[in-house]
Order: sequence, then C-alpha cells, then structure tokens
Amino acid sequence: MREGHRPALPLLVELLELSTLMDRRVGSLSGGERQRVAMARALYSGPDVLLLDEPLAAVDLPRRRRIVDALLGIRDELSVPLVYVTHLPEEALTVADWAVLIENGRIAASGPPRDVMPSD
Repeated sequence: MREGHRPALPLLVELLELSTLMDRRVGSLSGGERQRVAMARALYSGPDVLLLDEPLAAVDLPRRRRIVDALLGIRDELSVPLVYVTHLPEEALTVADWAVLIENGRIAASGPPRDVMPSD
C-alpha cells in the first residue's frame, strides 16, 4: 500500500457490510460480525501486507461470497498483498494468485491454485 494511503472508513463500512453495527458494543457482536470489524480495522491501518487467517470462518455463506469479492476489490484498488489462510478449496481458488498446500505441517505443493488444489 502506498505510504499514508488507506481506504476511507465509509468505504470499508459499505464493503464489509458494517452499517448496522456502527452503534453496537463489541460484546453484543456475533463471531462473524467481530471478524468483519477486525478486517475493517486491519485494512484501515494501511498495512503493507494483510494476513487473514480464516477471516470468514464465522460468516454465513452468502455474506462470505460478497465479502471475498469486496476483499479482492480492496486488494486490487489499494495494491495490498493478501496472505489468506483457508481450509476451503473453493475460497482458495477464488482468492489466490498463488497457493501453498500444507499437509501435516509441511508444504506439499505450491503454484497456481488450479495446479495445487486437490480436485476431489
């Protein structure tokens, strides 16, 4: 990300579907809501690289798909590389330019996602 450049807060609120959460206390948020707020906070800080470890695990599937699309847009618009950890092959295929498959704590394969991901 360019020095001093970060997304506008209203943009993050819209993309991560946070408008209904803005006046709520943290303790009243569900797990998925907390994950989305955490992503917005991380993106708003203007990182050079963003590490997301199962960032949408507690988010319902329809919202997950919309947020993945939003994250890709943010990544492209702000030139922020994402390191995205997921156990869902479909999500990895959507998000990744490059994939690393880890089995039993060791790198089993790396390369373009379609070459690396199991095709069960």
